[in-house]
Amino acid sequence: MKKLILFSLIALNIVLTSCSSKITNENDYNKYLNFKTYNEDLSNVEKEISFWENKIKLADNQSPYYLKLASAQNAIFELNANVEFLNKAAKNIEKANSLLSFGDSSPLRSLAHNYISQHKFRDAEKCLLKADSLGAKKEVTAKMLFDINMEVGNYDAAEKFITKHQADMDFDILIRKAKYFDHQGNIKKAISTMELAKLEAEKANDEELKEWIYTNIADFYGHNGQIKDSYKHYLKALSINPNSSYALKGIAWILFSHEKNPKEALRIIENIEKVHKSPDYILFKSQIYAYLGQNNLSNKLEKDFIIQASDSRYGDMYNTYLIPLVNKEKALNIAKKEIDNRPTHGSYDLLAFSLYRNSKTGEALKVINTKVLNKTSEPMSLYHQAEIFKANGLIAQSKKIKEELKEAYYELGPILASKIEKI
Repeated sequence: MKKLILFSLIALNIVLTSCSSKITNENDYNKYLNFKTYNEDLSNVEKEISFWENKIKLADNQSPYYLKLASAQNAIFELNANVEFLNKAAKNIEKANSLLSFGDSSPLRSLAHNYISQHKFRDAEKCLLKADSLGAKKEVTAKMLFDINMEVGNYDAAEKFITKHQADMDFDILIRKAKYFDHQGNIKKAISTMELAKLEAEKANDEELKEWIYTNIADFYGHNGQIKDSYKHYLKALSINPNSSYALKGIAWILFSHEKNPKEALRIIENIEKVHKSPDYILFKSQIYAYLGQNNLSNKLEKDFIIQASDSRYGDMYNTYLIPLVNKEKALNIAKKEIDNRPTHGSYDLLAFSLYRNSKTGEALKVINTKVLNKTSEPMSLYHQAEIFKANGLIAQSKKIKEELKEAYYELGPILASKIEKI
């Protein structure tokens, strides 16, 4: 979710006068808003948790029991975003690895996967390097190491992986190629590669892979302005998993950012929140109410998000969301922490923007010029660059970026689009 900037509805209407074409139909997605199978799915996973907890009570030295319990706990987290279950899963996978003296690569990869979900990227990297040293299924470990390298800004190592697998058409390789092409700013190549991966998933008729590829390619289509394709693939994902809150949230974003239908977007989000408790939805609602001109409610929701996302149970999971929202001194501290955790171009961008918010415009410009400029095409980063250039009197550079950003208004959303118009 993008940084919130509050403007009155009148100001928004001046900028957003044109009416976007309607592509959604509530009859397409209404049937998914009641989450019919959610309670049954939750009950089944809770029974599985109880089963493995009882097995552990009878024999607490069996690593497979802890791994099975962790798998069920991860499933709960996927269903309802209760972060307690993600943290409990981590402890159980850690216990399994301890019983195995950290000598089995598969549980180490499982632990790395959990750490990635928690944004503990350095810890995940250590697990994967240990798994790689053990030798078993090194190709699986190598794929995950690519993911980590992208997360921590080790782009040279990531590029070597892509070069090595240039001719490979394996699903897991294709989706990582797409991620790398997107990082390079080549969205068309990223999409064509994702489309190849989609064919592989459909050929295998693997429901889990199909749901994953449909939601992710829907995101890519949205970034490229292919909103109809994006909508179609969110619906495809829902046809496989009616509980896909991610797909429903994607449809809500189309309603909000493309169709300028905030009330329908809000209806979807409020239905998702009945079963899925991610802080993201609070932030989304804050943007919607800002668009509707209800700034008091928007501000309250933003504060609610900050409180919830700052909960220690989430660790560093919401740092990039918090940096633009918390007070400027705290934002700078969090940004510096992100640099330690993951010195990516995006993290340096957030550091520069935090310096800018602290009136250190010269320092902000230096970070942009040395660590960010021409290294990322992310719209949010480009927006930050435009603001920092303007603050340093570099008006021509700022205006140039402003023109480029007009193609990213859908991705950024109407609130930020209005802010960009004022640069």
